Amino acid sequence: MNKYDVRLSKIFIIHDEINLDVGKFKIKQNGNDGGHNGIKNIIDV
Repeated sequence: MNKYDVRLSKIFIIHDEINLDVGKFKIKQNGNDGGHNGIKNIIDV
């Protein structure tokens, strides 16, 4: 993020969630990776 001078408050992550029905979504501001390795990598950055 420093490389591109982007603030954390300007980042919006969209990813698939197998636990939700097709066409449903949820918005979460905080949380954990829930076992999703891709999300874990994002959190680790």
